[in-house]
Amino acid sequence: MKKTLLYLMAIAMLASCSDNDNPAPEPEAPGEKWAFTGWDLRYSDEDPGDSSFFRVTYNADSTVKETKEWDKGGTDTLFSYFTYFEGKMTRYETKEGSREKQLNTSYFYKDGKLARITRHDDYAPGDAVLSYDTLIYNTGGKLVQVNYISPVQPEYNNKKYFITWTGENISKVEMHRNNNGAYSLSETEVYTVDNKPNIVSKMLKDDYLFKVDGISYEYFCANNVVKVEMTETGTEWRKVRTATITYNERGQVNKFINLNESFSGTTLNSSYTSDLLFRYIRQ
Repeated sequence: MKKTLLYLMAIAMLASCSDNDNPAPEPEAPGEKWAFTGWDLRYSDEDPGDSSFFRVTYNADSTVKETKEWDKGGTDTLFSYFTYFEGKMTRYETKEGSREKQLNTSYFYKDGKLARITRHDDYAPGDAVLSYDTLIYNTGGKLVQVNYISPVQPEYNNKKYFITWTGENISKVEMHRNNNGAYSLSETEVYTVDNKPNIVSKMLKDDYLFKVDGISYEYFCANNVVKVEMTETGTEWRKVRTATITYNERGQVNKFINLNESFSGTTLNSSYTSDLLFRYIRQ
């Protein structure tokens, strides 16, 4: 099964809405409220019939209770379950097929802010730790550094991410990789934003997308990230992701289309699109 929380700018939630390819949005009557219920994901480099789906149900306080994701024509559905304490996510568990529910990720807080994300090996007994992130904030409360720690080959796998802000948006993320105790710049991501509010990242409460989607810094930006260019130190290789966002007549995000390209210098090596079609239901 594909991991549908891929690259970024993906959102979620479950309802009995149709899975038509291009549903016409119903006009919003005065006082009506619409809930975001999920997305359909398609890739341009795969069979047109090969789609993935993601749906969510909510708790009474509108936090995410449960998600399910599946592939069209697939035999298994991946279910995810979430536990909260005082409104903040503390556990993320998964269940697929006949397997028992397994702990995937746990979350720890300090002074009300997320301080550590621990990923567990859901194929190993005893909630064995696979890796964890420690998060560091500046005096203004903005995330400025994330340290990735791995028990497996830490001399190479450990990383530090340094985050640069321009106003209320992240403009650059530099990844430094451990090389036998010495950290050096390995990859750089440069972000370009538009002038529209980043409503996607706040559609799910408690920074759900950032917590469940690994380290996806775009979710902290005040505006939509419409381009990410990643370069690798010492090489001509680079990866560019360009997002096109369309809105329905109610002003909600309708489609998120990511053009994913990789280059060697100016030579295009590969190109494909990933299309997210958003789903809503009248409450």
